[in-house]
Amino acid sequence: MKRIVCLLLSLLLLCACVPTPEVDAVKQKNTNRLIEMAIESDAHETGAVEPVAAPLASTLPERFQCDFWVASDGLHVTADVPIRVLTERSSFPMLRVERRTLTDEQRIRLLENLFGKEPLYVYEYRMTREQLAAEIKSLMQEPTEEDKRRWMREMDGTEQEWEQTQQNRTAELKRLQEQYNALPDDDSPVPLSVWDGSLPWANSAGIDMDNYMLILVGNAADSTEQWRVDHARFFDARVTDVVVDFETGSDDFSSMHHASIFDRPDKPGVQRIMPEDYNQPHDGASISAAEAALIATEAFSGIADFSVNDIYWSNNAMTDGDTRGVIGQWAYLVRLTPNFDGASMPYVEGFVYNRQAQDDAAYRTWQYDGAIVAVDGNGKLLSARWAGALSVTKTISESTTLLPFEQIQTLFQTQMQRKFAELTDGELILDDVQLGLFRIREQNSMQTGLLVPAWFFTGTVYHAGEGTKSQHYNALNPLCILNAMDGSVIDADLGY
Repeated sequence: MKRIVCLLLSLLLLCACVPTPEVDAVKQKNTNRLIEMAIESDAHETGAVEPVAAPLASTLPERFQCDFWVASDGLHVTADVPIRVLTERSSFPMLRVERRTLTDEQRIRLLENLFGKEPLYVYEYRMTREQLAAEIKSLMQEPTEEDKRRWMREMDGTEQEWEQTQQNRTAELKRLQEQYNALPDDDSPVPLSVWDGSLPWANSAGIDMDNYMLILVGNAADSTEQWRVDHARFFDARVTDVVVDFETGSDDFSSMHHASIFDRPDKPGVQRIMPEDYNQPHDGASISAAEAALIATEAFSGIADFSVNDIYWSNNAMTDGDTRGVIGQWAYLVRLTPNFDGASMPYVEGFVYNRQAQDDAAYRTWQYDGAIVAVDGNGKLLSARWAGALSVTKTISESTTLLPFEQIQTLFQTQMQRKFAELTDGELILDDVQLGLFRIREQNSMQTGLLVPAWFFTGTVYHAGEGTKSQHYNALNPLCILNAMDGSVIDADLGY
């Protein structure tokens, strides 16, 4: 029956106009059926004595090519790009995964890799004697009844909440008084405390949204604004999937080194470096992209096994604000995705959210596993951000059976007819096609999922007409994701 359907689809796509399917393309997949398919595939291959299979890439065309119209005279879709197969094996596995939380030892190891020094210190902004005195004086002022009534009216607070604010005020007053008494006579800063690897919320049942990160620096004397010194943040895993956010110090806000600032491929001047050029230093750099990638992956040595997904030559110019377009630093931006026994994932910038959430806990988002690292042209690691860490709990299948490439081409064309049925007078040009592992949520779960092989398409729509802009379908907003096993459409926002 499936073969008959595929043949009918192929015949329809040869026509000038392909009807737009009326049913919803994206719905919660039956993950149990996918697991059964993978197990059946393994069982079929068991007992067969065959020579070592060729790498999967050798069984596919080198390039993805297409040239067709949506709705005859609507959108013109073209592609002639290399197919990136994200495995050196003959097939992809299917894996069950869950959210990962680092241990204290792993956090310390990771920070030592990033800072390149030890020990590490807990950051705390230290005020001068004069500043402390002014703050203490302010906190010692008992609020009046009018202050209380104003607070309760503006905050819509309760009597119990007011009492809690007063307890917090008393605790803060005590802390600042102790800090004032500890100041040396010359008013020099008190050295920072050595970090033991633990997190402030580790033994807390509740979540304090005002204290959900720990900032660390690599020098005991560093107590100025944290953005001026090398620093890192760890986050409460109950609040966010960001594992670590590291950044070297900056002289001013216009020279910030945060990895996300560099991770803007659509900024003017940013260039994607093709793999064949990885061994050549880019203009303005003394090291090659391959050397920058090695620095990036070594930052996670002993903690995570990452593969390079993409490398850009980028800059830290802001896209808005007073310093918009001002370039203070050029660097390699390396995108990393986890490697699972020789198979890796496309880089996805977004995250999954639960549309059926009934409370804050259920509304938890789930980012896709990946890291971005900025390395300057001389080999200095400027920043690194890792989010969405996964751990494998079970190998469901060592080898999955994929749909024929010709069927994927047909399905892709069908989805473009569906997605852009109403668009007229434009052009869609694909810029990348990847075949790699993709995480889908298991039924009704925001904690566990499956890694399945999937086709990942990106590109740009150029709208015709004066004053119109192009629309990018990239790592943040993929053009199309197709499950390589059953051909179903995967929505990156929904996670299935």
